[in-house]
Amino acid sequence: MFNQQHSLSLDYLNTIFGWPTNAEYGPMGFWAIEDCDADLFWQGISGEESFNPRASKASSIVSLLLRIVHRLLVIALFRKQEASAIIKNELRVIWLSLQDPTQYHALNNGAFLLDRFVSTASDEVFKSAILSGGMITIISRALGHCGC
Repeated sequence: MFNQQHSLSLDYLNTIFGWPTNAEYGPMGFWAIEDCDADLFWQGISGEESFNPRASKASSIVSLLLRIVHRLLVIALFRKQEASAIIKNELRVIWLSLQDPTQYHALNNGAFLLDRFVSTASDEVFKSAILSGGMITIISRALGHCGC
């Protein structure tokens, strides 16, 4: 950043954003949660009978707030160009975020953010600068670059 090498721990990245540092579900670990019945959850938030990752659309989500949450997830955590379709991993993140935090530890948002940064920077087809708006500004300020 600003032509300087920096190193951050995952805990520090989470601390910068005020996210839990003891969260256990990152991009590779939370897929193992089997308690999320995708069809039942999808029916509850969309009114549609079953979830189909090839056909289910975010616009079917009845709650405007959950639609906005989905849009933010797509922008911040998942690397998708379009937010209209909803995939099972996104549905699981929404489901997990609505669960009792004493039963399911929070998502490791920093791990998702780092995963997105690494995949964006290393993708040969869609390689681009890491542009996550205010998130980069927050990180920059935490690293002592107050001029941004």
